[in-house]
Amino acid sequence: MFKKILVAIVVFGSVAFFEPSVLNRQQISSIHMVIVGIILVFTILHIIYDHSTKIKPGFSFEILLIVLAVILSVFGAYAYHNQDFIITLYAQRTVYFFLFYYFLHQVKPDPEFLKRLVIAVAIAYAVIYIVQWAAYPLQLFGSKMFKDRNTIRIDIPGTAFAVTAYYIAFLKFLKTSHYKYILLMMLLLVVFTLLGTRQLIAPVFLISLIIVVRSRRIRSKVVLTLIAMISLIPLYFIFQEIFDAMMEVTKQQSISVNENVRIKAASFYLYHFAPNKWSFLTGNGAYSSHSSYGISIENYSKLFGYYLADIGIIGEYILYGIFFIIAELIILFRLALRHYQEDFQFIRYVAYSVFFSLFVSAGIFGSSEGIMVICLLLYLTDIASYKEAIHPKPA
Repeated sequence: MFKKILVAIVVFGSVAFFEPSVLNRQQISSIHMVIVGIILVFTILHIIYDHSTKIKPGFSFEILLIVLAVILSVFGAYAYHNQDFIITLYAQRTVYFFLFYYFLHQVKPDPEFLKRLVIAVAIAYAVIYIVQWAAYPLQLFGSKMFKDRNTIRIDIPGTAFAVTAYYIAFLKFLKTSHYKYILLMMLLLVVFTLLGTRQLIAPVFLISLIIVVRSRRIRSKVVLTLIAMISLIPLYFIFQEIFDAMMEVTKQQSISVNENVRIKAASFYLYHFAPNKWSFLTGNGAYSSHSSYGISIENYSKLFGYYLADIGIIGEYILYGIFFIIAELIILFRLALRHYQEDFQFIRYVAYSVFFSLFVSAGIFGSSEGIMVICLLLYLTDIASYKEAIHPKPA
């Protein structure tokens, strides 16, 4: 029981308990550092005192490649932008959550418990998001909130858990036909719609169709696909203004690709921002508002709309360099191409979702919640490999 509580505290702490407005950014950052400390301490304690059999971490090469990239980026921030080592080490605190992967291997939580935990985080996130959406303009949760494209934009961490929970629920429904999973899926779909993000809604819809087509339990896949599409009609009319606004933005951006702010941001950081060619190898390092480097990045964001978080993997490339990107792509391809047992198939679909938004939104490898989800998927993949090794399929 203690281990379950410990894992739950770490997971909920990664989203800083959904960032209630009573906490400022410094306090949320402090919570993150405390969670990293808990991960590190208990990992070391288990290594020293727990001599029970452990499952071999199958992604150590990729994690070590990320560690190398992060170390090099610290020197990059100092050499190219004169940002102090201590400032950079604190600024890159989110990447320390990769230690969660080794924490899981030491604590060895049950896979079914982890799936229930992901669903619990997703439900809490969905309820909090809807409450905050209804309470607008009163801010209860999230770092920022504003109106855009006929919807309310609310920055509350937890989307990565929600997407993962959606695929878990979808596959559980296909397996059990239990209505509770449909209710969970509908709750999450409402939140995805309120988010008003094409990069989220489109992959969820397309991957849902892929799941239906690939399912062996559905006799008439054409009929089920039609039913699913028809069921989305009332959802469209309920949130018609949001959908219409997204379509209008899509039309505007398709008319002139060169005027797309994401294209302009990517071009700027790739061709004008980099101080020299070495920075593409080492990265420029995580930035802080307490340095001239960080102030420059924030000015580019505020004045021109050039947000690193808007250009996905390119933004991570600018910060952490080529080794980080290599590790990220290896991980995603391994997760997407692997053949999973039925209970772990959702992992592949989460990887598919990440690929869809690889260049157009905040990368899952760049946030504390995203890294936690990735570490959960990696650990569960190792569990799946272990189970296949001890119970191989008959030839």
